[in-house]
Amino acid sequence: MTRLLKKLLTICFLFSLIVFPQACKDKVASVDTGPDDEVAVLDTDYGRIVWEFYPKDAPNHVATFKKLIRDHFFDGTAFHRIDLVSGVIQGGDPNTKTKPNDPATWGMGEPNQPKIKAEFNDHSNVRGAVGAARSGDPDSAASQFFINIRDNPGFDQPGNQYTVFAHVIEGMNVVDIIANAPSDKTAQFPRPLERINICKAYLVKRDQLSKLQDPSASCKP
Repeated sequence: MTRLLKKLLTICFLFSLIVFPQACKDKVASVDTGPDDEVAVLDTDYGRIVWEFYPKDAPNHVATFKKLIRDHFFDGTAFHRIDLVSGVIQGGDPNTKTKPNDPATWGMGEPNQPKIKAEFNDHSNVRGAVGAARSGDPDSAASQFFINIRDNPGFDQPGNQYTVFAHVIEGMNVVDIIANAPSDKTAQFPRPLERINICKAYLVKRDQLSKLQDPSASCKP
């Protein structure tokens, strides 16, 4: 074997050590968020709410919430918080479905899955933004979400920041109806006095929205 060939083989070997581990790392780091034109549809007792996702800015949140929707996790849950002081309505707690007669537990439930690490980004908590609810730990998001009913710049501040992973593109009128429903304003986290269901949540391509059936069909007994 010539000296030149040995040098070429050595260079190729060293190059592979640099390139291929990085390629593997990139492959592991990638997250399958599904089609970019896929939107979330929530049929509620008061009408339909549609979200558009931010897969490039909050990929882990988008992938997690899409999986929960595909698994019908949100079907039959309820909005458990109407907070005009904080300017949000909140849902996504499995306890609202598994413990429907124990409202004291609503807001404390979560799915059996790893928590979602924070993915703070340039999307602000403006009216219509959908954020991931969490505890004091920034990396504690699970399945609960909130929809901003007004601009909430305080939720964008370091130390009090919440990940925005989607925004409402249809149905802000429904969000407003839910926000104005009678609620127990004496509670720390005000609950609606009458149950407000998410009858069904599902994913569709954005260009298929006009072909969907009346949302009230999902909420019929």
